[in-house]
Amino acid sequence: ETPQVSMSDFCCEPVSIQMWGRRNTGEAIFQDNIPIQADHHYKISFCAKFLPLISNSGFVRFGFTGAPNVVSGAFDPFNCTNCENAGNSNTITNTFWNAYSLPIWTPTQNWSRLYIRVFHNSTNIQTWGRIDNICMEEVAYRCCEDEEAFVENASHTVQVYPDQESLEG
Repeated sequence: ETPQVSMSDFCCEPVSIQMWGRRNTGEAIFQDNIPIQADHHYKISFCAKFLPLISNSGFVRFGFTGAPNVVSGAFDPFNCTNCENAGNSNTITNTFWNAYSLPIWTPTQNWSRLYIRVFHNSTNIQTWGRIDNICMEEVAYRCCEDEEAFVENASHTVQVYPDQESLEG
């Protein structure tokens, strides 16, 4: 059966998911009944690793897609027209577990299903990867795009003390 569940290779909990993919085809998993709201901000993080099962693939990428809960007929998260891309990982070449985070996602409409797929940049190359410890959390705002929010966050984390000898800051 696919995708595969690995009980012996994991990042956090003693279970990880192994999947394969090409640019437009492959395996995917999903979580239902997630209240993803339009114009809210979400941070997606996860642990992942590349599996060099096919020598010429070189890397793996993971893609995250918001979709409706009710899908009529066969659903293809690789080529969905009624979905929204929540983000794609950079190329992952490390064969050891590492933690990754996507840029903050602000959906343009409400969704209730999150798909996670494996892919490669090439339609001809099949790649493999494992993923674990997937987390999607709502965050208050995108601080780096909002100057007031950035200044507010910085004031809570950075203390500036002037140089006592030269009185320069």
